Amino acid sequence: MDSQPGFQLPPLAAVRVFEAAARHLSFTRAAEELGMTQAAVSYQMKLLEERLGAPLFRRDGRRVALTEAGARAAPPGRTRPVTDQPAARNASAALEPSRPAAPSTRMCGLMIVGNRHAAESRP
Repeated sequence: MDSQPGFQLPPLAAVRVFEAAARHLSFTRAAEELGMTQAAVSYQMKLLEERLGAPLFRRDGRRVALTEAGARAAPPGRTRPVTDQPAARNASAALEPSRPAAPSTRMCGLMIVGNRHAAESRP
């Protein structure tokens, strides 16, 4: 399926947590929605980011914001736009909120983000 040996799909639980965290832009609100602790959400995001090899959120104290990679991976039209960086605004605009993507398309987006980062970081 994938041309890079050793790459595995991210755990579905982590993808589900990412979707909620991206939608709320809050690990605490995502945790409340999913019936988890905030620490469990944070841990799932750490695992997902490690698996993909790219940060999905910028953490600033108790606040989180999507990175460009996070904005590309998030379901379209279901997240608040990231407006503090031009690249993030462009990535958010490219999500086409008028046309929702199928979950499998978003999963492919997560895989692509991880694959691109892995390819860029190889010597």
